Amino acid sequence: ALGMAPFFVVYIFLSFMFLLNLSVGVIVDKFMDLKAQGKSLMLTSAQQKWLMSKKKLFARSTFFNLTNLHRLPPHRRQAYDLISNKHFESAIMAAIIVNTVFMMLKVFPLPTTWWEIVLEATDGIFAFVFTVEFGLKFFALRASYWRDPWNRFDFLCVAVSLFGLILRLVPSLESIGAITSIIRIFRIGRLFRFFEGLNKIFMALVLSIPKLANVLGILLLLLVLFSILGVSLFSTAKPSETLNEHGNFKNIIVAFITLFRASTGEAWNEIMHDLSKSPEDFWRQGTWCAPEDIFDPQDPATWQVLNSKCLIDNPNSCTPYREVHIAVLYWVTYTLIITYMVMNLVVAVILEGYEDGKPDLETEVIDRCIATWKQYDQDQKMILDFPLAVRFINEVVSAVLDNHDDQQDEASRALRKSRTSCLGEDLGSVKMKY
Repeated sequence: ALGMAPFFVVYIFLSFMFLLNLSVGVIVDKFMDLKAQGKSLMLTSAQQKWLMSKKKLFARSTFFNLTNLHRLPPHRRQAYDLISNKHFESAIMAAIIVNTVFMMLKVFPLPTTWWEIVLEATDGIFAFVFTVEFGLKFFALRASYWRDPWNRFDFLCVAVSLFGLILRLVPSLESIGAITSIIRIFRIGRLFRFFEGLNKIFMALVLSIPKLANVLGILLLLLVLFSILGVSLFSTAKPSETLNEHGNFKNIIVAFITLFRASTGEAWNEIMHDLSKSPEDFWRQGTWCAPEDIFDPQDPATWQVLNSKCLIDNPNSCTPYREVHIAVLYWVTYTLIITYMVMNLVVAVILEGYEDGKPDLETEVIDRCIATWKQYDQDQKMILDFPLAVRFINEVVSAVLDNHDDQQDEASRALRKSRTSCLGEDLGSVKMKY
């Protein structure tokens, strides 16, 4: 027996680790080729970059959450400076992490009598902290607060937290107040914006959701088709070890759930083996199955006979078309189409979303411009004197070229070598492309 072990090790390595991943690569590559065919073929590379930069620029709804800071009252300006400070954001992120840790400490049964008191006290403390954060941001930004989706999400969490604390004061509604913690748990999602690596993966998921609609439509259509086919073939099949009340084809709803479960790879081969049993197999197990040719409940006389023997509510027909191995053909076809092709197409869409979510040069330039502008225009008046404007352009171009030395073309390298002289206050010496 041990002598066959190397054979199965090599088989698993070649089939499941190599060929399966190779099929994923082929599907992803074909998907990317189809995507590339949809690009503008009449535009040059430079024109496509220009068009992409325009799309990225106009995709930004706002560049600064507040302008003309010099006109703000002193207290409001101080609040704005506080919420714009990186240390303030870091402190809020730390509070979110600590709050999540305390929410993880809820256990049953309670280890001590004061455990629940401590957890409720920490909930109140963190609810106060996040309420203060909302108050400071809303006081500083006013109507501009609602422009940021993360701010709207924070307000929802704060409102739910306060609502939950109020419900806990009413004994009959205490259980409903505990349910509000479900929404508060999602506050940790703000870490996606704080950590760049997590943000890339999160944005890949977000960008993939609309694109997955078409793939999910194909998946649902195929599942419905296979469910209808499964009910037509196996609705009267005799139950067995795996073909039981949790997985069968008695109606399309249960068949759909069974097939959806099988799409994860769970027990599909065991159901296939149960559906492939012959009358001899059941006889050896000490039971029997009714011949499939007499199992016709559409005929009134046959229905009466089957009903008298309780075979309508509990059918035990033998699997039809066993001579062509219909169960094997059905499940192998289903597994190849759903598990290997459609599911890998989902992987391709998610990978595409990951590629789209990567920070590109256009986004980096826009972010660099915003950060550098804040240094030159601390009051965010949206106006710079001409000498400062040229210095602003010089600094942004220099920073971008320094960060992308390996991606520069010949013109960009020439500009990099002469940027100290050509990007002065005499714009006449600067090439038109810049």
